[in-house]
Amino acid sequence: MKVSLCILYLAFFDKISNGFGLKKINRNPFKLNGTSASKSNPSESKFKLSLNFASKNSFVLGLAGVVSLAKLFPKIGCTGGLLKPEIYVLKYGVSAIFLLTGLKTKLIDLRKVLKDYKLICLIQTYNLFFLPIFGIVISEALKKLGMTDTFSSGIKVLMCLPTTISMCVVLSQAAGGSVSGTKAALNAVICNLLGIFISPALILYCLPGASRGDVSIAKKVLKLGQMVLLPVTLGLLLQNFKAVKDWQIRQKQLLTKFSEIVLLAIVYNTFCDAFLTKANQNIISSSLPISNSVFLLPLSLLFIQIFALASTALVAKLIVLPKSDLPVLMFCGSQKTLAFGIPLLSTMLHGTVYASQIAAITTPLLIFHPMQLIIGGLLVQNLSFIKVFPHRLCFA
Repeated sequence: MKVSLCILYLAFFDKISNGFGLKKINRNPFKLNGTSASKSNPSESKFKLSLNFASKNSFVLGLAGVVSLAKLFPKIGCTGGLLKPEIYVLKYGVSAIFLLTGLKTKLIDLRKVLKDYKLICLIQTYNLFFLPIFGIVISEALKKLGMTDTFSSGIKVLMCLPTTISMCVVLSQAAGGSVSGTKAALNAVICNLLGIFISPALILYCLPGASRGDVSIAKKVLKLGQMVLLPVTLGLLLQNFKAVKDWQIRQKQLLTKFSEIVLLAIVYNTFCDAFLTKANQNIISSSLPISNSVFLLPLSLLFIQIFALASTALVAKLIVLPKSDLPVLMFCGSQKTLAFGIPLLSTMLHGTVYASQIAAITTPLLIFHPMQLIIGGLLVQNLSFIKVFPHRLCFA
């Protein structure tokens, strides 16, 4: 429940800070949508202001809601639970998002994305080269501050993983429009395909005693094709049908809300698994030593997330990227996948000297994943101005 209160506080702070940033806030509390409410009825004005605030911040408030539900009812939304989120959300829901991405993507935009080799190389280099090096450096510094070897190794492994597949696409599309979503989808696929080969090698370097195990490259490529490439291709083909295209235009707002609902469902599933795992002594609780690590770990992960987002924004400013590329670089470059990381680590570390430490090593990933979703959701609102001026240069 404390997490929910923090989200609500951040939402309020975000609303207030808009007055100093990109958005203009209403200085007159009685003025709504160009009309003045009667000062003699302040209760009605407060009610309208509350509805207006809830409408504009529905996604952030939704984050607080799903986190609260996950805390109260973790067994319902956990993987394998009553709602079967691994089927209806992580499989069908994510595929539907990529289908809508293809449906809203113009072929001319896709050709521009394929030609944008600078952005592709930048994201892959940052995510799979710079962040692993940064993870090694900061983990060694944290060990000197009192963090245990298992948690510091978990941070190293976390930074070796590729970016998320669905989250970076949804967040990029929400902030920058369909062009940004297409670029994010392409970069997410490339990063995860490269991660099949690069991530195990990086993990072996960070954990010399780990084994490769049976990491099926063919199955991973096939899964990526089914979840990403096939739905996007189908969406592109459906553009040729006028009835489908007209329907997509008419239902644009509804489809946007659908994407947000899927995102909230993934957050709900993530927190259900996290809360349920935390309550299971055989997985997490028995592996958490009572030391400075318990306090250092979340603070260090928060620092890593903020540093990654800030550094990508700085790079975008220095090389003068188009504004539509800013959310793609920030989200694809900074995020790390839980769906790819957990099975990979379980396979590689099973039967090795790290087998008894798998829970502790994966703990940074379990914390980092929902953290990046919340921070990304809060950033979307401030980055959504890109839809209005997509061709202006960053910070120009």
